[in-house]
Amino acid sequence: MQNIVGLEGENLGGITRLFFIEQKNLLEQQPTDGLLLEGTITLSPGTEWHFFIPTPYTTSFTEEEERTPHGYLYTQEVKGFRAKDNLQLAKAWLKLRGKKMVLLAIDANNQCRLIGNTEDFLMITRKLDTGSAPSIRNGYNFSFKGTSTEPAKFFVGTFTVSEEGPTPTPGNTGSGGGPVTIKDVNGNTLGIVPAGSTFTLPDIWLTIDDKYLEI
Repeated sequence: MQNIVGLEGENLGGITRLFFIEQKNLLEQQPTDGLLLEGTITLSPGTEWHFFIPTPYTTSFTEEEERTPHGYLYTQEVKGFRAKDNLQLAKAWLKLRGKKMVLLAIDANNQCRLIGNTEDFLMITRKLDTGSAPSIRNGYNFSFKGTSTEPAKFFVGTFTVSEEGPTPTPGNTGSGGGPVTIKDVNGNTLGIVPAGSTFTLPDIWLTIDDKYLEI
């Protein structure tokens, strides 16, 4: 056992970035300290993580522990909203249908979790709602959900992302430069992206060149 200390620093809710691969491309990972993976996540040759940018302030990760006669089980779910139905997005959803997925999720406190492993996985469901009036948002509610015999691992290191290349987790300088934190004028975190990449806001495209951008 150990002491559970008090909160240090600010505490922000929400998932800001998601990355996904098919479980079959994840090779065995060995935690360096129980819940912590450090360095790199080994994938099948030629495999890269794909990014998923949900609508800001809509995405969360939950993990519920349950004691069963066969040991502990963890129900894990990443759910949120992706705005605006269109052909490209509909095709992307279909490519994920029925696939066993593993996720990397970065939260607004700059913690990165590997959700899923070589034995356990998540599967996606989504629901389209176009709304009935212009004031009602159009888009998809989505959920990646599964059960695992282990809690999601924390990850600190560098991983390779499609179209972005080597990407360090927040707080890890790695070889690709630090991440960019995007905040609104009230100090709310809108997202965390690698320097030089593009972050999407409703009807706005921003190209990020600096470590910090206030809008």
